[in-house]
Amino acid sequence: MGRRTRDGSASGASQALEQLRNMHVELRNLYHLCYEIDAAGQEIVQGMVGSILDRIERIDMFPRKRMELLNVCYGIDTYLSLHGCVPVASWNDVYGRMTRLFWDLARSVGDQHWIAGLLCEQLRFDAMGWHLPLIVGAGDFLADEQLSFVIDRLMEFARHEQRRESYLYLAGYLSRIVDRFNEYSEQVVALYNDDPPPSQCLYIADALSDSDPKQAMEWLDRIQAKVLPGDQEIVRLRILRTCFHVLEKWNQEEAVARALFRIRYTLADAKQLFDAIPADRLDAAVSAEVEYCFSCKGIHPGMMLFLCLYAGFGTLDRYVLSHIDDLNEFAYSDFSHAELLPHAMNLEDSGYYASATVLYRIMVLNILVRRLDQQAQRRGVDYLVRLRRLSRLMGSWRRTGFSHSQYLRFLKKNYSDIASFWSGYDEAVASH
Repeated sequence: MGRRTRDGSASGASQALEQLRNMHVELRNLYHLCYEIDAAGQEIVQGMVGSILDRIERIDMFPRKRMELLNVCYGIDTYLSLHGCVPVASWNDVYGRMTRLFWDLARSVGDQHWIAGLLCEQLRFDAMGWHLPLIVGAGDFLADEQLSFVIDRLMEFARHEQRRESYLYLAGYLSRIVDRFNEYSEQVVALYNDDPPPSQCLYIADALSDSDPKQAMEWLDRIQAKVLPGDQEIVRLRILRTCFHVLEKWNQEEAVARALFRIRYTLADAKQLFDAIPADRLDAAVSAEVEYCFSCKGIHPGMMLFLCLYAGFGTLDRYVLSHIDDLNEFAYSDFSHAELLPHAMNLEDSGYYASATVLYRIMVLNILVRRLDQQAQRRGVDYLVRLRRLSRLMGSWRRTGFSHSQYLRFLKKNYSDIASFWSGYDEAVASH
């Protein structure tokens, strides 16, 4: 029986090796399919890659060879990139699976130095950014010595190759794990000849804001004379707000929190602002922000959400009706209807028919102006049917500017060529 076991084991190993060799051949052949393939072709390639990953997982021996094969799988993205293929989003799921398998196999291999080398190569040859999630598993698996090795390699890549910022972010992430962030910061300064770009200053300041706010603010001072694009200015204010909070400089925190809130009007920013204000001033602060919203020209959907939650539907109703001209202009912009639809529905349910009418009109007009697809047109038909029903509840059209029949004539005059919309509307009206 012992002999049969040894023979069986040898046979199993031989079969496993043969499977691995065959999969290498499959991958070589698969690469030839990656020349200018369309979306349907990508689904075929994905299916074949998925099949190989299934078989890699089923083999329970030769973890190093399985890891080598997995690394060949990672190279599919390079071929897609080199041969002009626009990748479909589902590749993210495939590469997410590869990432999980990478670290599962790494634990079976156990050779940390070898794994660290493979990790560096995968981060280096990353045409589309799909390998980046590998960095998260490194901190759990690699010892400090190997993490330092990876950091040094990434810094070397940053000195001599393109994608410098990507390598620096990865090196910075690992530097925080092994307590090398000060050294990392010094290397960044040297790399840019004492003038790091705003992106790097913000990244380092953000990393330091909780633990060393004074040093974080020194990094922000490096870019205080520069005009930042909107997204970077938001990051700067967010970091500054954190620094003032840690330093217990409440007045400065409140001022920065208010500036940040007035840029974005997110509920998270509202909470940050009002958390920074003493309870005895809170009602006055909310009232001041409501007044500011009414004073601003233009429409910000975030303002509407803030007013709805902090001041109620009555205040939102007044805001909408006082900004009809701004909303009419807003109708010609590219916005998500999910930002307005809940407000229209809530105002309608609460009996604020005039403001609900204004919002539904804006969304219908936007669909026609942008000539959105059939699905959006069906939603527009639904809105227009709602407007027809609301028109019977309106006592006066004075606050909305013009009646429903006038609005309908305007749409038909200017967008009569969108036949699918109007046929859908006629059908919906007939069914009611």
